Amino acid sequence: MKINIISLNNNHSLTEDIEMFCNMIKKSYKNVNIIFNYFNFQESSCVQADINIFIGITSNFFFKYSPINVFICDHHKFHISWIPFLNKCDYILTKNRFSLEILQNLSINTNIQNIGWKNYDRFNNSVEKDYKSFLIVTGQSKFRQLDILLDIWKEDYPKLTILCGKNYLNNNNIEKKIQDNINYIERYLPYDEFNKLLINNGFHFCL
Repeated sequence: MKINIISLNNNHSLTEDIEMFCNMIKKSYKNVNIIFNYFNFQESSCVQADINIFIGITSNFFFKYSPINVFICDHHKFHISWIPFLNKCDYILTKNRFSLEILQNLSINTNIQNIGWKNYDRFNNSVEKDYKSFLIVTGQSKFRQLDILLDIWKEDYPKLTILCGKNYLNNNNIEKKIQDNINYIERYLPYDEFNKLLINNGFHFCL
């Protein structure tokens, strides 16, 4: 069986999702010869396959290369420009009920199912966590409610670190609140730095 994986190898969440999905398929179909081919969603062509799996991101260019097209949707990365061709998917799978509800409200005819998801367990008992500091990772998602969090974060609260894109605040019309206990990281972090940040902070906001 030939499977095209179409996504973005960003060395963060999408890369982990790709690896997790491929490992899950291999474990579930141990007696099946599976060939994975990876393609960046920004390309315009790929190879013929039995199934196209779009992980987190989709593109109109690839549907013709497989009789079956499956989109694993992450609403944090979803773009409204994809709506017109979602009906070309045979299945849309969501990671949580919030994504499911968003797609159901779009009046899409495709079969949509919530399958749940998981992240890597980053626990490391050799690292002492800092339980006096808080972390929020926004990525490019407009659903993180950072504006509400900043609005209520007082000067006598613990340290808050915000990891976001360079233009995230401007793109989402969020005023940059300047306080001694708020630290902004407005750049792409290499995986090792990103992983260390996640492990060291004792509390994470997942809004």
